[in-house]
Order: sequence, then C-alpha cells, then structure tokens
Amino acid sequence: MMKSESQAYARLYSENRVKDEILRSLTSAYREICCYCVEHPDAEITDDPSTNLAASCIEAFFLHRIKGRGARRIASFITGSDQSPMPTSSPDCDVNYWQFIRAYIPHRLQMQLLQRPQHQRSEIGCCRAWVRACLNEGTTSSYLASVLQDRDRISRYYYANSLILDAERGAVFLELVKSLDEAEFQLNLQSSLLNFWSSSAAPQLLLPTESEQPPRGQADQRSFVHPGLTTLLQRH
Repeated sequence: MMKSESQAYARLYSENRVKDEILRSLTSAYREICCYCVEHPDAEITDDPSTNLAASCIEAFFLHRIKGRGARRIASFITGSDQSPMPTSSPDCDVNYWQFIRAYIPHRLQMQLLQRPQHQRSEIGCCRAWVRACLNEGTTSSYLASVLQDRDRISRYYYANSLILDAERGAVFLELVKSLDEAEFQLNLQSSLLNFWSSSAAPQLLLPTESEQPPRGQADQRSFVHPGLTTLLQRH
C-alpha cells in the first residue's frame, strides 16, 4: 500500500474509532440511566454523571467533523496547545452547531433558549441548553430524524466522514436517542456553565485514540463499526 493510501486509511480508521466511542459512551450512559430508573421508579432524572454524559454524546454527535477549523480548535482547546486557560471564566473554544441546528428549532423555543435574565447566553449555551430541553421534553429523536433526512443541508455544514453523515452509525445513534426519549428528565437549563465546552465531555469524545494501528487486510473496508454496536439495542 502506498504511503498516501496508508495515511488516508489510518485517518479513516481513527475517525471511525471516534464515532464508535461516541456510540459506546451513549450506550453506557443509557444503561446507567435505565438502572437508576429501575432502582428509583418514582424519582426524577436530574443532572448526574450519566445524564451529563448522554447530553455530551449528543453534543459530540453535532460537533463531529463540522466544517471549518472545528476539529482542530476543539482538540487544541482540550490539549491546551492553544495556551488558553481552562477555568470556565476564561475564553472558551467557540466552535458550535447553533447556526446549523436553529433552522430546525421553532422560533418560540429559540427565544426561550436565548432569553437569560442573569447572563447573556452564547451560541454554545444555546446548543447545550437545546439538547437538555429536548431531553426534558422527549423530543430529541424527532429533531434528529428530521435533521438526518436533510442530507443536502448537512453536507453544507459537515465533512463527508462526519458521524451525522454516516448512515450506519447515524441509524444506531437515532435508535439509542429514541430509547432516551422514553425517560423523564428534569435537567437544568439555567446554569451559566452551559456557555462553555469546558463543562462538557463532548470535546474529549472527539479526540482520536492515540497509537493504535488499524488492522491489516481491511484497506478496502469503509466501515469499521465496533463488533456488537449494531446489536446493542437488542441487549438493553
């Protein structure tokens, strides 16, 4: 295999591992939420590590391979190579998907997300508050299904190897989100921390795994879906 082909294959493999990690993380969060519901059938599902991880996975879905300098800026933000301080009061990586997703959000909800009596909500804050509002209302899968049908518009905002344009993984992600919509969430939409990615696991989920090499003999294989990912729902 020529060097350029080998490098392209390695990049494809790395990006697909990132996609699979997002799917695995969402599956893990969903299972933890299910266990909580079984153990506490009358309790509200509020902000905790599992619900925050579920929200972060949805955020990562919409951030993965967004056009522009998104991936590089997110990676620089997390690794510190941009030399930006990490506290939430500092300048934060401003990559977001608000301009893409707002076309699918009713104007009334947009205004609710933008209206903040105590502090100005950034576009990042709108993105993250929208995810939590959808989880609270059980409408995440409805939005996602509408978005996934609009591939022409997606292609204007995302690269071809993005998770949102990956038909196989996108279908698995949608099924997981449908399962989440059955839960009754009461997530906080008011926190000023939503204005920053530093309080989300999404950027870390977008970082490729280092050092692992792609398996030999699969140079022509476009999909590297982790074994068992497509049957996860059967084991819920």
